[in-house]
Amino acid sequence: MRNLSSPKHSNPPLLEPSSATGWSLALRTTCAVTALVILVAASYSNSLQNGFTWDDHQQIVMNPGLRSDTPLSRLLFSDVWAFSPLLGASAGNAIYYRPLQMATFRATVALAGLDPAAFHLLSVLCMGVCTILCLFLFWMVTGRLSVAFAAAALFAVHPIHAEAVDWASAIGDVGCTIFLLAAFMLFLLATKPAFQEKS
Repeated sequence: MRNLSSPKHSNPPLLEPSSATGWSLALRTTCAVTALVILVAASYSNSLQNGFTWDDHQQIVMNPGLRSDTPLSRLLFSDVWAFSPLLGASAGNAIYYRPLQMATFRATVALAGLDPAAFHLLSVLCMGVCTILCLFLFWMVTGRLSVAFAAAALFAVHPIHAEAVDWASAIGDVGCTIFLLAAFMLFLLATKPAFQEKS
């Protein structure tokens, strides 16, 4: 009779024994990213039904710089409120220089017109990018995918981000966060090895 417990005759394990969960790191990473995308979509997809509010009307709807016949230089070298006599430089408010935000608005208008859903979708997509960058940043810092996932999930659903994502004109805040997280990740890549899973 065969001894089934003998190592010589035992079947190989179905899962990778070196991993605590038995999943490969690539599969665990894919599952983490997918779960975070679902969290962001569940948290902010209701904003797609919203219209324009507050500054959206001035910065997007009434902004002549977003029309295709306006030179791009107007967006790149002037204040957000430059077109407005009440809010622009003539009113002493030349302190709001956001060329990338205005270029993003102009590209959105070129692709989808002044449909508020397109601007809100852009904000939700940017929040998704922020959340995924947050995952990888915390993974680099802690060396643990599970800790990084918990931190990124909290980032994804924390209500402090609601205004920045739901308000179309606040996409500059989300965009700034993308560049901040990416810059910090590049700094860490230059100073330490990345994505080494600790046991």
